Amino acid sequence: MKKNVFVSTVLSAVLSVVLFASCNDRDNSVNKETEDIEGKIAIEKMAERERSSSESMAWVKAENEKQRGARALSNKFQEHFRDNTIPEDEYPENIIYPEYYAGDWINQEDKENRRWIVAVKGDIAVIRKSVAKIIGNNNFIIKSVTYSYKDLGELLQYINKRIHEDNNKEIYDNMSVWGIDTESNGISIGIKDCSEKRISEFKENIIDHPTLIFEQHEFSDGLEEVPISKSMPPFSFLDQNTYNLYPGEEIKTARNDKWVYSSIGYRAKQTGRGGKEGLVVSGHGVVTGETIYDKNSKAMGKCEKWSPSGDSESSFCTLYSDYVPSNTIYYGSGKTLSVNTYEPQKGNHINKSGKSTNVTGGQITDINKQINYKGKEYLVVQAKYASAAGDSGGIVYTDDGKTAGIHLASDANDSSLSYYIKANNINKALAVERY
Repeated sequence: MKKNVFVSTVLSAVLSVVLFASCNDRDNSVNKETEDIEGKIAIEKMAERERSSSESMAWVKAENEKQRGARALSNKFQEHFRDNTIPEDEYPENIIYPEYYAGDWINQEDKENRRWIVAVKGDIAVIRKSVAKIIGNNNFIIKSVTYSYKDLGELLQYINKRIHEDNNKEIYDNMSVWGIDTESNGISIGIKDCSEKRISEFKENIIDHPTLIFEQHEFSDGLEEVPISKSMPPFSFLDQNTYNLYPGEEIKTARNDKWVYSSIGYRAKQTGRGGKEGLVVSGHGVVTGETIYDKNSKAMGKCEKWSPSGDSESSFCTLYSDYVPSNTIYYGSGKTLSVNTYEPQKGNHINKSGKSTNVTGGQITDINKQINYKGKEYLVVQAKYASAAGDSGGIVYTDDGKTAGIHLASDANDSSLSYYIKANNINKALAVERY
């Protein structure tokens, strides 16, 4: 009896699939012309992105060559003050700067001569001799400023303490991004409502200080949400073909009757003997227990671990046997990444690969920004690369293929100003490593 019921169930399922397919034949023929047109447009857009990516890479190569000498001086200076008792992945906390130090960067104004600039507080003549001795070179620019890096750090600590007090909640809720701005020798305060009234409230209730630089900033969502079509529900079964998954490629989860789109971060495995292999992805795009789907809406794995912390928000997902993670970038030139990670340095060029804007790149503008995003505080790296909804979780990497982190969000008023979470923080929180 059980056997007959089973056979009947299987036949019913097969018949349903056949009927569904026949009903859709008419729709397929009607939509074929539209699909062909859309396909051609998609191919043209991809070709344009490929050309743009190639041009961008050529510019980056030339720019890196111009900056080589200045970058070497910066690295030598920082290495001199490195505290080797502090782990390398805890940069910049492992750099114990001298009292006179106020920041350093590479001059971008002179298009041909990229020189290293170091800002200092104190006697310029004396400090210049000291710096020249440390780096073994006198070809740099020294800039006199009012506040040292230590001064600005202490002021930022005070601001953080005040904005988190209960009576200042309304002020905190209006804040978007804040941190030390070394080139301006001040503290940048990005707020959503940048009216004189809200600025005055900040000064009256938090602090009024000449270093404060107020700017209007809001965030665009790094996720993309689309209602799940009745004709394209999530598939829980797999085909028999092995499918490669690439950094930056589209993934999605089914949440509240919507597809939540994000991008693949990078290949990783759990540390320790017998650790599972999988992917690091966006922590707000995928959470513990959720199933992840590929671009064809087929289930490809499940989220095993989630880090909610603001300096490491991310998730680790294991994959079903049909799926194989790769280290080759999905878009652009198809660059293959190394398994090394990267600690950010201001002025360095990095790239992002994601579902919506593919490969984009730009310079790191700040390595320690605090942002208030979706009611949660994050510690992130700020960089000038373009991004859009759906890019969240996409890999951020260096020109020589090191993993820098995963994309989080972008500025609502400037889509080329983006923020990412550091890979070293992620790997430590999730107990995973690159491979």
